[in-house]
Amino acid sequence: DNSDFKKLLSDQGVLYNSFDAKIVAEKLAKKEIVAYYEGGWEFGPRALGHRSFLADPRSTDMKAILNKKIKHREPYRPFAPIVLKEYFSEYFDSLVDNHQHMLYAVRCCEKAKTVIPTVVHVDNTARAQTVSANAGNIYKIINAFNDVTGVPVLVNTSLNDNDEPIVLTPIDALSCFLRTNADVLVVDDVMVNRNQFHDIPKLLKITEEKQLALLCKNT
Repeated sequence: DNSDFKKLLSDQGVLYNSFDAKIVAEKLAKKEIVAYYEGGWEFGPRALGHRSFLADPRSTDMKAILNKKIKHREPYRPFAPIVLKEYFSEYFDSLVDNHQHMLYAVRCCEKAKTVIPTVVHVDNTARAQTVSANAGNIYKIINAFNDVTGVPVLVNTSLNDNDEPIVLTPIDALSCFLRTNADVLVVDDVMVNRNQFHDIPKLLKITEEKQLALLCKNT
């Protein structure tokens, strides 16, 4: 339920827009980083496209940008791709058919090394996830990105900073967004640009107080 999230934005005078996959794709194509939250909490070992930072995999410097602005990780650690299932074999090679849950490191084809270098690890592997139409709005975003760029792949890394667990609630997503330097926040049907927030320190304090109150209530 994102009603508390919407109310918080409204109470603080933060204007927000309705989710639009094409607009998100266009922003990604301009190297903007999107903090993406949709639906129920993910269960799995990695980001599965419902609690994710999304980025353009075509740029040779996107890995450094993500580490500087968002994840603050060691430079040798790879970032994973999320790809439309029907295009998987154009970019990756695997003996396994099911890559729905990002469980396998697959070999990267020559096209991947040329077109999406951000997600190709030093050993020429990638921990890929495939998505189909039933995956939700993440499919719409990648499909729209493919329409804009001709590339059906995005960088997909978990929605948290390096020393945090993956986010659970919309308020968690907002707090994570405010503390990192992502450009766009999407929470279900809501889309907010960073420049729409007027007083980030104040709003961050409010979100952290709400997180602490929920923690105390549940313990």
